[in-house]
Amino acid sequence: MSAQSVETKESLVSFIITRGNYYVEHIDSTITQVSQALSDEAKARNLYPKKSILTNGIRVTESDEGAIYRFEVPESFLFESSVSVRCTMGSGLQFSFPAVVADVRHQFVFFLLPLDVGEMISEVTCEWNPSETVERLSKRWEALPQREICSALVNRDFSNNSCTATKEPVFPSTFTESQQEAVKKSVARKISIIVGERKRGKTRVAASLMLSALREGKRVLYLTSSSGSLYDCMLQAVSLNPAVAEESIAVIDTGIRLLPPLPMPVYALKGEGIGAQRAELKKLMKVVSAEHEYDRLEALTQKREEKQRQIEEANAEAEGVKAELMRMQGASMLERMKQRINKGDIDSAQFQLQNKLALVERLKQHAAMLAKEQFKKESQIPVPLKEKKEVEKLASPNVSLVRTLPPTLGATRCVAATIAEALKIDASQFGEFDVVCIDDAHALNLAEFFWCASHAKEQCFILADITEQPPQSVCQLESCRTWLQKDYFLFYQQQESNQLRFKPGVLPEGAVSELTNPDIPPSPFASCLDVVIDKTPLPQGAKGRIYFINTEDQRVVSEQYIGKKKILPHNEANARRVIECIKHALLSGSTTQSDILIVAPPSGQLTYLRERLKANRMNDVEIAALGAIRLCSRRCVIFDTTVAGLDFTLRILDDKKSGPVRVVNTLDTLLSTVMEEFYIIADLSHFTTLYKDRFITKLLDVFKGRSENTGNILNTSRRFDELPPDMRRKVLLATADEKQTNDYKTKLEQAKLSAVDMSKSAAQQSIALVERKLKNDIHSIILRVLAKRELINIVAQYLEAYPLFKTTQETLKYSATLADLDCENEENFKSVMNMWNVLIYESSDAKKTSHPLATKAKVDAKISTDIRQIYEYYHSDIEMVVEEGKHKLAQSIQRIFNDCIGRKPVTPTDWMNAYLVFLGRMEKYLETVTKQIRM
Repeated sequence: MSAQSVETKESLVSFIITRGNYYVEHIDSTITQVSQALSDEAKARNLYPKKSILTNGIRVTESDEGAIYRFEVPESFLFESSVSVRCTMGSGLQFSFPAVVADVRHQFVFFLLPLDVGEMISEVTCEWNPSETVERLSKRWEALPQREICSALVNRDFSNNSCTATKEPVFPSTFTESQQEAVKKSVARKISIIVGERKRGKTRVAASLMLSALREGKRVLYLTSSSGSLYDCMLQAVSLNPAVAEESIAVIDTGIRLLPPLPMPVYALKGEGIGAQRAELKKLMKVVSAEHEYDRLEALTQKREEKQRQIEEANAEAEGVKAELMRMQGASMLERMKQRINKGDIDSAQFQLQNKLALVERLKQHAAMLAKEQFKKESQIPVPLKEKKEVEKLASPNVSLVRTLPPTLGATRCVAATIAEALKIDASQFGEFDVVCIDDAHALNLAEFFWCASHAKEQCFILADITEQPPQSVCQLESCRTWLQKDYFLFYQQQESNQLRFKPGVLPEGAVSELTNPDIPPSPFASCLDVVIDKTPLPQGAKGRIYFINTEDQRVVSEQYIGKKKILPHNEANARRVIECIKHALLSGSTTQSDILIVAPPSGQLTYLRERLKANRMNDVEIAALGAIRLCSRRCVIFDTTVAGLDFTLRILDDKKSGPVRVVNTLDTLLSTVMEEFYIIADLSHFTTLYKDRFITKLLDVFKGRSENTGNILNTSRRFDELPPDMRRKVLLATADEKQTNDYKTKLEQAKLSAVDMSKSAAQQSIALVERKLKNDIHSIILRVLAKRELINIVAQYLEAYPLFKTTQETLKYSATLADLDCENEENFKSVMNMWNVLIYESSDAKKTSHPLATKAKVDAKISTDIRQIYEYYHSDIEMVVEEGKHKLAQSIQRIFNDCIGRKPVTPTDWMNAYLVFLGRMEKYLETVTKQIRM
């Protein structure tokens, strides 16, 4: 009986009985247990947030088929590629549309939207199902095809593993000897396992095996867990045989749109239902995004109308007084005597008339100012009011995301997809495959792995790095630990032994091939593991730099927060060192923010580091929890151990708690991620005390012995801070290509030189230095205040509440503007305080009792009251009629200035000092809010 005919459960029983093997019950048992594990995982995931307001969405790509936006989300949000999201923008006028998760990269999630809604999305309410992918996989298990290959993998049975290839396999002459051997042996096996560490050529082998199978006339399915792996394999297939790759392979994935175009058909979700309405829908998005500006304009219009009513009333009263005055003045002596009109009455009427006329003039002046302000606001709104009413009619269009697939998917010779995308395709559309290639198999849990293998009728190629960390699950029940926290290699081993790494020799000789590449210089990072494990010397020729920053002399203690949810611990001193390392990396060579990954144990340090990054305009640096790194490589990795001063060990670092296998594989994944520079920040005395004789402590000792001189890091950080603002911004935002240009290098070297102007006197130079420092201090604290404002929103989301501070197009604009503004005179002060009024006072929901964190956020709001008073004082010509009211405000403003610098500012330095003190008070206020809601 051929393997192809073994499809149904009944035929499988017949097939197995004829062979004399009895493992049908085992397969049924496996299906039942895995199904239970998936059910338990779905229940655990359903406890996670399903709805939240996301802010600060940045457009990263756009096309006629849609746009992809990047959002930053807290650690408590579960997003996975291909998960559906329902988005709603606006509160009064709402616009809803579907989206899908295109990719997830640590703290960043990328949404594919059916249309371009602008450069930024200030706020959007999102609803999603965190267990969607697990539930979809669970349904697939209900109808799992029980084929011979999948059964053999489940039962670890490789006894009948040979097959016949009619043609020579395809591979280029540039293949290494181990790659050639892997391809030759794999085409002659039903199940072939190709193992190798990173950069050993697994992707090229996978592409070669796919093309060889196509050459045999087989139908091929390539599956992997990430868009990046899918993209790399397709590029290799094109390089090996462009014609076959472009004609025979159909790529199905949405996240691949974040990468450069491939020279082959790519099928993904795209927007539909837009058509000729595209331009009008863009206008609608602008209206919805700017609803707060329209609300302010409406409020201003109402004030102007009210002012006009007051003018009319005052005019009427003045006319009445005038008529009465004229009547008294025109009355005869006899009439005056009869009506007892005397000179005092006439003088009083004249005085009233003058007051009424003066009031009318003041009201007209106020009305003129309101009209001017209204005209200014109308010129700033994105869509004119006349067009707005027409655009609002489009608020309920039938906009959707539709999946594009090859017209005859079931007959397509080769389908390449991520697992998440493949799970969304109906089995009847998918068709059957002779050959399945499973790439990065070490990243798949057993449910995903066996589902992938179940599609293989004749052959299955499995490629993996068996030294990397196993997959994880949210649920910690035994069922999930057994089936969802193991890859196939731990499953094959049947139990986690005391050996530190799974060895290829454990697998059957007739099924495994190991890739090596002697031409690739060894990595000094991962090699340090071998020093600790096998006591082997570090290899010669290793390229890469290790910087070990020992913080034991600082004797810091990590602060802890304990509340409804635990946000603990965080280490301020370590965070400062992390920022210094980033500055060192950015100022050296062509490293960019996106080349840097910060890794810390799963703790509050990740949240705290976000604030520090934002305060330094490092918004593109990724942050990951140790154990959550998946299938990525970075030029520079910073490992912040955080744990100094804690009286307990973290399980993820402690091999006595987690077992040596998991700890070592987790650290191997971390070290395999590093390409060029590895920074370790650790209090070595803490580890030698609390982690005595642990693997992590021995590894840190090796790193210390291999470390470069770290004294230059602090000096480089200082040079970074001393750069002129425009050059500092260039270093932060320049691309790798820009950093390699001669123009960039020349400007950077010039900026590093002394900024002292020798043409000025010593006194003038001293004043200039003081002013420059003052301006730098102002810019630094502005960024810190803005960062704390954003951190409060992130912590609020983490605690499953909506943000305490609203994000609008106006607040985004003001945040960007304030970061570069000085405050050298009263007009500047008026302008910046107007912006802070919007950011801290008007956009704050902290005082609303309806907010979920209202009881926690009960802090001294004096600073927000002061901001409001300053705003009203400088805008009283618009909002106040009674002059006495302004006089009272003036007294309050004088008190505020007295609190800041002891007097009313006069000189530019006075104004900047007053502004600096006021910013310090805002920072303390926001810090208090943060602490309150975290407790």
